[in-house]
Amino acid sequence: VSESLSETFLRASRESQHRLAEILASDRSGSEAFLILAANGKASLRLLLDPVIRNRLNAHGLERMNERITAMTIHLPNENEQLLKLIDERRSQFSVAKSSVEKGAMVFEKNCASCHHVAGKGQKIGPQLDGIGVRGMTRVIEDVLDPHRNVDPAFRVTTLQLSDGRVVAGLIRRSEGATIVLADNMGKEFTIAKADVDDQQLSTLSLMPTNFGEAVSAEDFHHMLAFLLSQ
Repeated sequence: VSESLSETFLRASRESQHRLAEILASDRSGSEAFLILAANGKASLRLLLDPVIRNRLNAHGLERMNERITAMTIHLPNENEQLLKLIDERRSQFSVAKSSVEKGAMVFEKNCASCHHVAGKGQKIGPQLDGIGVRGMTRVIEDVLDPHRNVDPAFRVTTLQLSDGRVVAGLIRRSEGATIVLADNMGKEFTIAKADVDDQQLSTLSLMPTNFGEAVSAEDFHHMLAFLLSQ
């Protein structure tokens, strides 16, 4: 199993690595396996700093986990500095004349419509975005690239500790009899039996992935920004 995971991380894109790390961090044994992979250089150490993954790891109470992560990541460049730099770059490079609202609508539909609704299209899992253009360019860029910065309590992730040792996280959508319906960060709903929940914690985190700056090219990002500002 360890060899298979190592090979998978080696071949996976950044986005796929992030998703795999989330899955591993959903239970205690997977979390331990992920920490070992990271320590052995098989998985990106930056994944250990991701707030969503870190939140899941924390839920398992692994021995000396915070010490281990600190030791592995202490020499990494400050993530906040890099994020601020990316925000500044996207802001300084944006030009309405060079960006296409029409192309931006397609970028939005491909990457965001599974969770967000705007101009009559998309799903209403995350915040509804009609009128988002009034926030202005800087705030929209920050909301997309740093989704954990300003999170409405109604859209914060809930972490559930299950009786079988697993940890699952998502946005609570509704209660249906003996089950809880949640949505994951791909906009897909899943159910958990209420009887299987040992503990439930509301985090300060957004459901929205934090890797949008990597998953979408700068050109496509600026097209999408033009589309959002036109709303």
